[in-house]
Amino acid sequence: MSITPEAEAPKKIDDITPPEDPTFLPNFDGARAFVATIDAVMQRATKVDMFYAGKHYEQGSPLPVNIRYAYWTQDTEPKGTVILLGGRTEYIEKHAETIERFLDAGYDVWSMDWRGQGRSTRLLPDRNKGYVRSMQDFADDFIVFANRIVQWRGAKKFVVVHSMGGHAVERALISPGWDVSLDGVVLSGAMMRINLPLSRGLSNVLSASADRVGLDHFYGPGQGDPDLDAERFETNSVTFDERRFWGPWLYEAMYPDLLLGGVTWGFLAAALGSSEEMFAPRVPESIPIKHLLLLGSDETVVLPAAIHEWAMRLPKAQLVEYPEARHELLHERDPVYNKVITDVLEFFRTA
Repeated sequence: MSITPEAEAPKKIDDITPPEDPTFLPNFDGARAFVATIDAVMQRATKVDMFYAGKHYEQGSPLPVNIRYAYWTQDTEPKGTVILLGGRTEYIEKHAETIERFLDAGYDVWSMDWRGQGRSTRLLPDRNKGYVRSMQDFADDFIVFANRIVQWRGAKKFVVVHSMGGHAVERALISPGWDVSLDGVVLSGAMMRINLPLSRGLSNVLSASADRVGLDHFYGPGQGDPDLDAERFETNSVTFDERRFWGPWLYEAMYPDLLLGGVTWGFLAAALGSSEEMFAPRVPESIPIKHLLLLGSDETVVLPAAIHEWAMRLPKAQLVEYPEARHELLHERDPVYNKVITDVLEFFRTA
């Protein structure tokens, strides 16, 4: 089984082979600035550490799961505390720009890598494969983090979370072990349902069947190992911003241990099954916490209709849609990104 490695010494930028994409070199300085922001923010961290989240049992072999986390505290009493979490394939450093914005606004910030990605424990011998046994595993890790690890300071408590992380957080909020009184949750491009080419019913049947016959560790259709050389801005589905597209690319080229490939049949079965459970009668209606949901006009990674339904069924929710924006609203072009940050900080102020 794979265990979590220490961070490798980074590759030098001058030793990295540029991709064959005409948009890369014109944005190289911007990508380097993105990396410099990461370095500055991580140096500013109060602490980077691991916490033990229990054991993962796969084919009878117990694997200790350690979750990497980091936090940043104000020198004086903060306005409140924000947990900022990414989505699938992401890692703490990718959100350095937003961490900095929340710090500058007067909040303490905490973040973690989800199990199976970043520098938290990878769950399969092939560390490239995106896998989870159950979405409840993600939710339980978050519950441990929020209940036992995070030191909540200041008057207010918030969670800001992207994509897959949003699904995990919402699942945590309906779990018996949840024990934090939040003032608000912000969901960015929440993965309440994955956008798949097949019908929902057929996708559920295929993924569950593959899982049952022992294909849960195999890549799903169209999925594979990470390939930085194949990345192209013009075909990406996450952002219209070239700098914020190539910045993470450059950082991952420097630190390839952060890379994660596509999803396995096991991940698909877990995610699709969990979505059916989450949209069952009276489930979203049982979450009393105030929500702000953010959605890009050009969202194709997750199902916009599911986000709309989730927002309508939550008792206290506001949905904001942003034109000319894709999946990663926290990595979009400045006009969109700055509006998102303004809206989130206003949500904090009024919650």
